Formats: sequence, structure tokens, C-alpha cells
Amino acid sequence: MLRGFIAFILCAVLAFPWVSKVAITADFVIHQDYIAKNLCENRDKPEMECGGKCVLMQKLKLTENEQDEPQQLPQITQMECFSFVVNDFTFQPIESLQADSSENLPAPTNRVESMYTHDIFHPPRQA
Repeated sequence: MLRGFIAFILCAVLAFPWVSKVAITADFVIHQDYIAKNLCENRDKPEMECGGKCVLMQKLKLTENEQDEPQQLPQITQMECFSFVVNDFTFQPIESLQADSSENLPAPTNRVESMYTHDIFHPPRQA
């Protein structure tokens, strides 16, 4: 139950631009009489038969402008680069490295010399 509710909320958030237009249109249909009588710009001109659609178009245009408006990213004026340089680097001979590395390695515990068996497996024959 809770997973379904969370999934519904996430889908609604992802589809927010579409959902917002549907919500605005549904609100207009529900309150169309009030909008036509009180909020419509053309309420004094009954011959236009606007019915409050001008308010609906304004609200839809406002939501489109909010969605189309690109987000302003901060301008990068300078770039900082850090470098790390080792000044006192010394080379060691390869022999000393090999001697050191073999002394520090642990001995292998499970030694398998070969994965191949000496005999070739033949499946049983049908009689």
C-alpha cells in the first residue's frame, strides 16, 4: 500500500508539467461560473462569449513560461588547477625491489598446478 502511494507520488512529480496543466484545466471546469462572473477580463462584454477562457489561457501561458525558462547556471570566471610535484624522487635498482617484494609476499596456501586432468572424460555410451 505504501509502496504504491510512493510510486504514485514519484510518477506525479516526474510528470509535473503535464499534471499541472490538467490540474489548472480541471480547476477551471469546476469553477467556470465563478471565473466567468468575477475574474474574466471580458465579463462586461457578453457578446464575446468568453466564459472565463481568457483567465484559463493566462494561467496556462504562465505555467508554460515557468517550464520553458532555462535555469541560470553560475558563470565560471576562473579555473583553479592544483598540481602535485615530488621533487625528491630517487630511483632504486630493480634487484633491490625484487628482493624486497619476494620477502613480503605471503606463501600460497592452496596450490593447484594444473586444472587439466590427465585422463580425458568420455561420456557413457548408449547401448
